[in-house]
Amino acid sequence: MHKKPRGTPFHLSVTVGTGQPPREMEKVELTLPIHKAGIESVVAEKFAIDARNYDLPAQIISPPIQNQENDIDFTIETNLGLMGLELVEYAPVGKAGFSGPKPTTYSPVERGREVLHLIEKKNQKYRDYKRFPYLMLLVYVTDNAWDLDIHTLNVIQFLTHTGNHIFNFITYYKPMQQTGGIVHRLHPVSDSEYNALGKLRVPRECQRII
Repeated sequence: MHKKPRGTPFHLSVTVGTGQPPREMEKVELTLPIHKAGIESVVAEKFAIDARNYDLPAQIISPPIQNQENDIDFTIETNLGLMGLELVEYAPVGKAGFSGPKPTTYSPVERGREVLHLIEKKNQKYRDYKRFPYLMLLVYVTDNAWDLDIHTLNVIQFLTHTGNHIFNFITYYKPMQQTGGIVHRLHPVSDSEYNALGKLRVPRECQRII
């Protein structure tokens, strides 16, 4: 089975009691299986739970069902009906993050273009897929070095709004050990949201590069 290289994802937790000073911060690491199928199963299950706390266009109402190999990764039941859920990890193999020093600086435009490349590859694979009326692509990270900040997410939103791809919904997800992982809608955005993104410095910079 395919074994995925990765760093150690974690978040910091602090307990505060009523009328008491906060305790020392605790580093809580995300426990994941070793192999790709196991990782994706855990990520999909956590996402289905955490997504309920966010106002996504498609609301997930039941746990994901893993599909056979060579099919789309999961089937999910939503308020719109059955939907295909495909996962893709943003983890630039060969760059610092899995071993060696973590990156201390990065370009939101560069990261946005790297994620867009992943979306394009998945689009090529599923552009003629007809099993489900709706498809969602879940872009996830399992290494803190590759977190996507709001500027990078804005770049991806801007580029996927007018992009020619098969996915009805594209979502970003960073799982955590407990519930409360980070969920961010990438696609679709409304025309007013798109126009607002166009006024931001980072998307304009991206337009000059691509």
